[in-house]
Amino acid sequence: MSDSSATISGDNPGRKRLLETVLADYIRACDDGAVPDRDGILKQHPELADDLREFFANRDQGNQLAAPMRDFGDSLSARIGPGKDISYVGDYELLEETVRGGMGVVYKARQKTLGRIVAVKMMLTGRLANEDEVDVKRFQIEAKAGANLQHPNIVPIHEVGQHEGLHYFSMDYIEGRSLASLLRENVLPPKPAANIVRQIAEAIHYAHQQGTLHRDLKPSNVLMSRLGLRPDPSPNAGRDEVPTYEPRITDFGLAMRVEGDSGLTQTGQIVGTPSYMPPEQAQGKRSLIGPGSDVYSLGAILYECLTGRAPFRADSVMKTIEQVIHRETASPRLLNSSVPRDLETICLKCLEKEPHRRYGTAQLLADDLRRDLDDRPILARPVSTAERTWRWCRRNPAVANLLATVAVCLIAGIGVSTYFATEASNRAEAETFHRGRADEKTKLAERK
Repeated sequence: MSDSSATISGDNPGRKRLLETVLADYIRACDDGAVPDRDGILKQHPELADDLREFFANRDQGNQLAAPMRDFGDSLSARIGPGKDISYVGDYELLEETVRGGMGVVYKARQKTLGRIVAVKMMLTGRLANEDEVDVKRFQIEAKAGANLQHPNIVPIHEVGQHEGLHYFSMDYIEGRSLASLLRENVLPPKPAANIVRQIAEAIHYAHQQGTLHRDLKPSNVLMSRLGLRPDPSPNAGRDEVPTYEPRITDFGLAMRVEGDSGLTQTGQIVGTPSYMPPEQAQGKRSLIGPGSDVYSLGAILYECLTGRAPFRADSVMKTIEQVIHRETASPRLLNSSVPRDLETICLKCLEKEPHRRYGTAQLLADDLRRDLDDRPILARPVSTAERTWRWCRRNPAVANLLATVAVCLIAGIGVSTYFATEASNRAEAETFHRGRADEKTKLAERK
């Protein structure tokens, strides 16, 4: 909860979880551009009123301090457009705003000295931030990570600098759209989905070899560079053509070294996007985060490509995290029957709860996806029903023990009932036998 300065008082874990959920929902609504009703929230949760008022006051104070930076960013945007003044940042002529997020804004720009089109990302909160603050460090980590990674499927960083106290860096301008934007329109066919994730996996394996973990892989952090048009492969398409894309990974703001931490997180702190993060990251277990964590996120991206939805998504951040940690992923074929079994097996192997059960490296995942694309046998094997049941029992021991107790009672009850039923049947047969013998003796006596 890095956006919050509220103190969670009391030792009641239920109250603490409720407060975290309310604050997470409020922050998410603000990030989405909504204006939550604070009075309504206070009336809905009177038991949290003191902590909520403190959070609202601290947030208002932070917004007041950040107002000069927002005004600067808004002034840049206001001066861009037909018939308006052009703004400059260092060697860059800002042409238009393309993306705005909670920490920064990205512009399409022209580098004056080289005459090339680039993207410039600016951190709007940098003017009043000092070098020890988390947001500045994350911005610098993203710039350094991108600058050190030279791969065709990773957006490269060209220059890092400051302009009037604001941090910025320039990078390749990608003519296209994000993978998230594509998936909002429709799911991808299995082969294109497998090929896109294969390319992303190879790029992530390269990053791992350079010692960098991404930790925030998701469709919105994958830009799709448009390559051109090709004939539509669907059966009823006729001569229609569809655009083809190449994935380019961006946003290394949460990156960390493979052999250690970035210095931004502490044990127990959760960073990343819950719907795409692995259980060990959702639990804040820093020591377990490694290449397998990015492999999980790659599986989550493949899952959404095939089904149109993330593996887990609830109506609050905390509920989503709870699902990531405890629930089994629904089979992709249940949501989209056209998904081939082998591709489903690859996807579910990536989404295993335990890191050691996933692919050991992102390259092994890419290799299995290549086998699937070439219609060759894959190395991954589907999990049996018995194995899946055993894993569920391990993650839910209390419920499993209760079910086992009920089962034992039922079996015992059936056994006791069977015993008495058998005894009753045996007594009935004995009585029938003895009655028959008695009847025979009576008949013999009468004959005499």
